[in-house]
Amino acid sequence: MKPEDIPTQVAEDLRFLIGGLTSRIPRPEVVRLPHVVITPTVEPAILTVVLQDSTRDLPVMRLYWYEAVKPLGTRAEFEARIDGPAQASTQELLAWHRLRRSVRAIAWADYARKVGLR
Repeated sequence: MKPEDIPTQVAEDLRFLIGGLTSRIPRPEVVRLPHVVITPTVEPAILTVVLQDSTRDLPVMRLYWYEAVKPLGTRAEFEARIDGPAQASTQELLAWHRLRRSVRAIAWADYARKVGLR
């Protein structure tokens, strides 16, 4: 799906979930080098949202991020997670449920188009 084809509500819910997971990223620890102290920059990366899985207590969401120390050219990867409803806020749960409904509808419409149901 092209970015411009993503429904507005889906894009808003994804941005909201990214914001919620980003708020869980701890402040990076400073890197102490000879003659300088550097605070790594945080660079959000890939968001994973599990919408269907019979083996897990949903929702499951992960936001990967990098802590980069640019003068050294290094990056370390980390993840912020929501594993199950107890770790999600009410608003995050609502966004996840809307996203789940929307993505299922998009997938069904695509399937129906491909097999000639529509």
